[in-house]
Amino acid sequence: MATTDTKTMIEGAAGRFIAQVPALKKLAVTVRIHFRERGGTAAWRLQLPAVEATRDPAADAKLEIEMDRRAFNQLADKAKLGDWVAAYQKGIVRITGDPTALKLLQRVMELRLARSS
Repeated sequence: MATTDTKTMIEGAAGRFIAQVPALKKLAVTVRIHFRERGGTAAWRLQLPAVEATRDPAADAKLEIEMDRRAFNQLADKAKLGDWVAAYQKGIVRITGDPTALKLLQRVMELRLARSS
């Protein structure tokens, strides 16, 4: 898949995710995204709240997301918050990084899921 397609998919998925969890609109964080692909891995940088994706290893990232490229392709297009949470709970999506940022992300998502139930 072309870099521009991947950039568009990452930015679209991040934008939809933030739209579903409005409290994240104010979160300023750099995220490193690792896609496991057939030929190895691809590293992307996602800058929030601007929702800008670039092909960069993002050495200054506070959060790191790792997943298979195929899983991302399936989730990126139409997944809702519950789909992302289920993928995380099943180990399809792995999130690591700064403990404070992880706790904040988890808490905000739990509150949002509780409201939508």
